[in-house]
Amino acid sequence: LSKDTKGKILVGGQHDFGQINITEKGDFKYESLTKHLNKTDLSFSEVWSTINIQNTIYFCSNEKIIAYKDKPLQILNAPSDSLFHTFFSVNDNLFVRQFNVGLKVLMNNRLVYVDGSEIFSQTKIRFILPKYRNEYWVGTEKGMFILFLNPKFPNKSTFKKVDSPLDEWMIEKQLYFGRIVTGK
Repeated sequence: LSKDTKGKILVGGQHDFGQINITEKGDFKYESLTKHLNKTDLSFSEVWSTINIQNTIYFCSNEKIIAYKDKPLQILNAPSDSLFHTFFSVNDNLFVRQFNVGLKVLMNNRLVYVDGSEIFSQTKIRFILPKYRNEYWVGTEKGMFILFLNPKFPNKSTFKKVDSPLDEWMIEKQLYFGRIVTGK
């Protein structure tokens, strides 16, 4: 689920993605947005993530990323030899882990390889969360890393493995997901 700045709820599922509208009676009604795709772009499995970055909603599947801001929808296909894995919003940038490659970042409507991210080509990233200013925690199935974000050129960001008391737990329990929880 994701929400745009107008409060519209956007969702993804198996072979489908769309928005939840509220009727005049206050009921929820699902509207598929796949009707705006060409038939050749309908070949995707689950939409694993919906991410809002600067009023563009990214519906993310292993096979493609569909950007929804205006029509026509923008499509970014995974290469035929490697699928997308996980997707993260970092300082208004879309970072994408790609199997057997590492991280890519969306720049000028194309995915650009993040230098030095080959360390994640075989290691699944489960979260990227803010640490301090342009530093981010990167939680993986092999422990913690720090991402030092280059805000002007995110593809030139760097990474460092850190020793964390959580590493053993993350490896043993196979970390799946992480999120910052605020409030009481």
